[in-house]
Amino acid sequence: MKTLKSNNNEVGIMTFLPPKALALICSFNMNEFRTMMGVCANWHFNIWEGFDEILKQTENSFVAVNIRHLSFKESYLNTQNIEFCGKKGLWVDWVICADVLPYSSHIGKTLKFGFTFCYQGDNKRYLSEYRLDIVKKRPRLLWMHYDQDN
Repeated sequence: MKTLKSNNNEVGIMTFLPPKALALICSFNMNEFRTMMGVCANWHFNIWEGFDEILKQTENSFVAVNIRHLSFKESYLNTQNIEFCGKKGLWVDWVICADVLPYSSHIGKTLKFGFTFCYQGDNKRYLSEYRLDIVKKRPRLLWMHYDQDN
């Protein structure tokens, strides 16, 4: 924490935390995600940067496993306000955009991609699986996405 003095001798306190630390603090209360993003421009930028650092590790292992089937374009963090059983919350997704590589061996098949995860403090493993049905139609290669969390 740094303390800065302005020209008129007023004392202001500004916190400069590393991006990953801010993202971890934020992850303990995601209902306050947008409030924390609004503290100052530094926090806004560093929270995004921190989540990027944390989630890139998972993304890189997903890419390494699936590089033979997908051409990866970009990834980003997406948030959306939700309400469930009268409680407000925040839905957070790490979105990975990719194209299916145009190999003839993919046509007429279903490509399955997935990963397992667990929530903090919970040892139960969950599976998130994505299925892409690949069909050839005219000069384009089309794919359909099915998302099911188990």
